[in-house]
Amino acid sequence: MTVGSVMELLSVQTILFTVFGTFAGIIVGAIPGLTATMAVAVLTSLTFGMNDIDAIAMMLGVFVGGVYGGSIAAILMKVPGTSSAVMTSLDGYPMAQRGEAGKAIGISTVSSFIGGMFSCIVLVLGCSLIATVAAQFGYPEYFVLSIFGLVVIADASSESLLKGLLSTIIGVLITTIGMDSLTGLNRFAFGSRELMAGIDQVPVLIGLFGVSEIIKQLFTMDKGKKDYQKIGKIFPGWKLIWKLKGTLFRSTVIGTGVGIMPGAGGPIAAFVAYNSEKTNSDHPEKFGTGIPEGIAAPECANNATVGGALIPMLSLGVPGDGVTAIMMSTFAIHGLRLGPMIFVEQGPIVTGVYIYSIIANICMLFMGLFLARFFAKLLKLDKRMLLPLILITCVVGSYASSNKTFFILVMVVFGVLGFLLESVGVSSSPLILGMVLGDLLETNLRQSLILSQGSYEIFFNRPICIFFWVLTVFMVAYPKVKRLIQKERAKAE
Repeated sequence: MTVGSVMELLSVQTILFTVFGTFAGIIVGAIPGLTATMAVAVLTSLTFGMNDIDAIAMMLGVFVGGVYGGSIAAILMKVPGTSSAVMTSLDGYPMAQRGEAGKAIGISTVSSFIGGMFSCIVLVLGCSLIATVAAQFGYPEYFVLSIFGLVVIADASSESLLKGLLSTIIGVLITTIGMDSLTGLNRFAFGSRELMAGIDQVPVLIGLFGVSEIIKQLFTMDKGKKDYQKIGKIFPGWKLIWKLKGTLFRSTVIGTGVGIMPGAGGPIAAFVAYNSEKTNSDHPEKFGTGIPEGIAAPECANNATVGGALIPMLSLGVPGDGVTAIMMSTFAIHGLRLGPMIFVEQGPIVTGVYIYSIIANICMLFMGLFLARFFAKLLKLDKRMLLPLILITCVVGSYASSNKTFFILVMVVFGVLGFLLESVGVSSSPLILGMVLGDLLETNLRQSLILSQGSYEIFFNRPICIFFWVLTVFMVAYPKVKRLIQKERAKAE
């Protein structure tokens, strides 16, 4: 990445899209119940007609802003805007009750920025190295890698591996609808001309994460007023930031590491970082009473997962979390194939991801410090006014994806499906990943079997394939074995 290539990608228009994306992400993240995943899914429809860099820059802004925005509601109302902000509320809200809401938001903002920037540095330095190794992949390796991504995300996103795999299989089956690219035969179209071309990802995305959330909010809408804390001075001061340097360093390392692991994500990083600081503290009893370390650790860690999650997405074509699974659709819509070849075929795109990830974090820092009072006022909005606006955006986005009213029906169907899946503890993220990787999975399976003349041994006698089979088993089995050991120890004690 040279200075010349950086300057070529910098434009006022793209920076403005990044600013807009970050602003929108913070707003969505700050409103309880609305998530960064939902924001990315709904705003994906706005990327039609945009050039590749502008679209990706806006989505990166939404990602960064959405992860940070959840801390605002967690601190002011003890209602985490996102699941990643649950741990932030433990110390953020008590600090706000003492009249230090501004200080708590300031700590959250600065910690989020430090975690995000550190992960961006790791992204720039480590992504191409992983891609160099991945360049040795053939059809069998890509098939096993796809299985790895699907299984790990399925296990991490739902209450059980079985429920996650059910969601994944539904997503893969959806990709088989329409004309077979190899044989030209129609599959599962049921005589429908609209289905012969397959199902577009955008209305499915909007339905699963937009419409389903609207339905959920209608059933759980709270008409009562929340306890709201006034905001005072926001910037925490350099002295306090320096005091937190150890917490910030440890949490950035934890967050980036967890982000790189497919399927982990911000909530796990925040939990691990918070408990790490509490365990190593000289005064663990103070955690939960409103101390800076209790805010800095989870916020730094969950924002550090952003850059970490982009590493496997770019270099391997495997998402690091649910949001990057949705972002993969944005790349696919613009004809960009993720994986090691993107560094060769679309080098400027990769450089753009590096640059605008950093710019998005800078935007988040300034917005958090200077617009915190404005974002806080959004928490007073009545959802009965907000949800219809979101629904209109969903309808327009679904229609704009193909200019067909049929896909508005698709959006509604998948909105209901997403709500039903969530109600029984089945996450929609594996379904989307199944749609994103379905074609890749089928194509590489077929090509591999052609190479091996129908023998499945080709997936088990190559070193990289064996590595990913072992890694898949480890990623699924390790947490379960660890919990079992902990239960046995607890019984013994």
